[in-house]
Amino acid sequence: MILHLINKAPSHSAWQDMQNAITEHGSIVLMDDAVYALRDINALALDAKTLYAIDDDIKLRGLSATEGINVISMAELVALTLTAQHCLSWF
Repeated sequence: MILHLINKAPSHSAWQDMQNAITEHGSIVLMDDAVYALRDINALALDAKTLYAIDDDIKLRGLSATEGINVISMAELVALTLTAQHCLSWF
């Protein structure tokens, strides 16, 4: 699995770059301002196998996760990075 870490809001160009690189075998972790994508995640048409979002970042921004989003802690993120074949950061 390739793990894609993104911390920019959906309007940032990093999202387009990530969408061009991701495959159905990739997973995405929404961090920092990237969790704003949870407001309309279906509009992004992401091709990821699994979608994660950091719990603290969701709470700090007053958002909530929708069905199909795996909410994880920072400790779980660390464990996830250890199981991934590759980690790509989109910052």
